[in-house]
Amino acid sequence: MFFMENHYLIVKKILHSMDVPFTKGFLKEKVESHPEPQSLLSLSDILKQYKIDSLGLKLSEIDL
Repeated sequence: MFFMENHYLIVKKILHSMDVPFTKGFLKEKVESHPEPQSLLSLSDILKQYKIDSLGLKLSEIDL
């Protein structure tokens, strides 16, 4: 449940920062019903439903 709550909050902040309209109920449903709820894939898939492109990267501290 902890990961689902984190995923919900992460996507919620992204949507707010981009001024994308959403309902809390729909977003919670998408987070809770994703087949891989504790993954970067779930974040990407949910953002895609809001027509937001995303990219997963693995960076070292030096790359930052």
